[in-house]
Amino acid sequence: IEAFQTTALVDYTKMGVPDNSQVQTHKRNFAFVKGGFDMLLISDSIEMKNPYQSRINFNTMSTGVSLNGNTATATCYNNKELDITVLEPKNAEFDVLTRGLISGNYPAFGDMSGRQDHLQVKNQSDGDYFSVLYPKEAGTKGLSIRTLYQAGSGAAYEIRNREGDAVVAAVNNSVSEPAAVTWKAAGSETLL
Repeated sequence: IEAFQTTALVDYTKMGVPDNSQVQTHKRNFAFVKGGFDMLLISDSIEMKNPYQSRINFNTMSTGVSLNGNTATATCYNNKELDITVLEPKNAEFDVLTRGLISGNYPAFGDMSGRQDHLQVKNQSDGDYFSVLYPKEAGTKGLSIRTLYQAGSGAAYEIRNREGDAVVAAVNNSVSEPAAVTWKAAGSETLL
């Protein structure tokens, strides 16, 4: 862990990710946004040693996954769903795998009906990812997300919850300058 900060509205962690032998560097920022959002924002910046395609994994422990544009919705246990919206890269390529990576390439067992779904998202060899994870009750509305600004390695997104409250997430992803993420709430109160 390279950095950790907590406030009443957001918990933030920055870390280097140990990865496989093909990865030069992998930096990850996590921000858990509270205050009625209960969402996790994840920014990844990956530099590969060779021109291999980078990828990130989301271990959903789910019984099924539906895809709709850049959002994957995992059907989870206990009447829950997990929306995973990949904002970067644009036109993300999802692979839904039914054999999990959590404890080896084994199918789940017992009450999990032989399923241990997980998602892989692929990008160019030196790639940046920006993802929003949002757990919710099955069948309920997810977050509303729109792009406010995008140029080069920077972007800003407005994220609204079911109640209409908004947060702006600004991300600066670049391999030469590891990811830095800032959040601002409506009314210009800086969260982090």
